[in-house]
Amino acid sequence: ELRGDRTVLEELRSHWSKLYTCNSTNQTLCVHQNSSTGKVIVSLLGPTECLKEMCATIMLSNDEQEPLSGESGNDFVVPDILKPMAEEGEQTVAFAYGEITDDGLISDLREGLDVDESRLPTDSLCFVGVAGVREEVLSGAAELLQYVVDFPEVQLVVCSGDGLPHVLPIVKEATGLQSTDVYELEQEGLTEALASSCAA
Repeated sequence: ELRGDRTVLEELRSHWSKLYTCNSTNQTLCVHQNSSTGKVIVSLLGPTECLKEMCATIMLSNDEQEPLSGESGNDFVVPDILKPMAEEGEQTVAFAYGEITDDGLISDLREGLDVDESRLPTDSLCFVGVAGVREEVLSGAAELLQYVVDFPEVQLVVCSGDGLPHVLPIVKEATGLQSTDVYELEQEGLTEALASSCAA
């Protein structure tokens, strides 16, 4: 509902001021305070599978929260949201948040003091939603791969963090590769195989 709606986004920004931000390799963590109520929340943006494990509840369309289990939770998120998006070739990132109730921590954040991140609540969060991002095959990639597979000494390996069974058919369709052109590798064998191929 917020996509492309600058009015709604500007209204949200006018009510929530940022107190703290931390960017890591896997996720972005922010702390915001509501200018009207004084409520302070921590919000996270990161890989869906990781954030899902940090959440205890899920936000429903009526703004109510239910436990992240059963019909409204994990059993719903994975088959009804994540799997269809992966099958469409979309990488997913999730949004989650939790309320900060530690008065001492809130005071330190408001004063702009250095805060030990271990004091910030990063469990029992509320799972808010998922966004999908599709990466298109680069121009000329299909032609290059078709040229490469003609060399018997070259072996193609598809590496994906989004679930190879879903991603591989999309890669094949976009590049014109055949099943025999691509070496499928289970995750546990990936590091060893890449190391040996680099050393060769």
